[in-house]
Amino acid sequence: MNGGGGANGLSPIKGRNSFTLAEVLITLGIIGIVAALTLPGLIQRHRKTVIETELKKSYSLLNQLLQRSEADNGSAIHWEWPGTTTDTTIPNAFFNKYFAPYLKITKKVPSYSSKPPYTPYSAAGEPHRWLYSNNHLSDWVHLSDGSVIMLTTGALGFWHVIFPHSAKKDKIILGRDAFSFSINITDNKASVSIMPSSYRYKTCENVENNRALFLEYCRNIDMTGAGIDPSTYCTMLIYCNDWKIPEDYPIKL
Repeated sequence: MNGGGGANGLSPIKGRNSFTLAEVLITLGIIGIVAALTLPGLIQRHRKTVIETELKKSYSLLNQLLQRSEADNGSAIHWEWPGTTTDTTIPNAFFNKYFAPYLKITKKVPSYSSKPPYTPYSAAGEPHRWLYSNNHLSDWVHLSDGSVIMLTTGALGFWHVIFPHSAKKDKIILGRDAFSFSINITDNKASVSIMPSSYRYKTCENVENNRALFLEYCRNIDMTGAGIDPSTYCTMLIYCNDWKIPEDYPIKL
């Protein structure tokens, strides 16, 4: 008896502890295919989450900014809003009085110049240079969280916000890298608040009743002559979807 072993005293079957090269290559191929199918979706969802988070954060920041300033300077209704002006020092003087003291500013960059620091484009690739180079704009203000904001003076005003993940880009895509909010007055002129930049379209009901228009002009420059930039329409689309980017959002993120 040889203890049940083979003719040479060895066990007839040994456990295999390694894979063949073919098996490894097949496994890697399967992993690659799965990654190629799922990775773009994961990246897209991550980008959506980043934009949604930064949009809500900006909305909260601007509302808190207004409330803090009103606590010291009285109701914003009674502030000396400069309106549209050809004097480029006036928007900055207004911003420095009512808003700058309540922000953590790291630097300021002039907006009105022969070469503005940012060039906005629609998602369709149309340049929108005049939007960020007007004589009724304040300087671009860089904040400690990495975002960049600018105040447009007018009847009341508009805030333009460039998100931290885009602040170092020269080419800004409206509705992806930058959004806008308006400073609105209530119908009875009792108070002022920050809202998604809505201009003529002030309710989510208007968005739903004119959804095709909002989708079109979120991606393309409004050619109706209304002077509304794409970030206006994009901001309202997301705001009216409970701060979530809707499935039919017209911009690739």
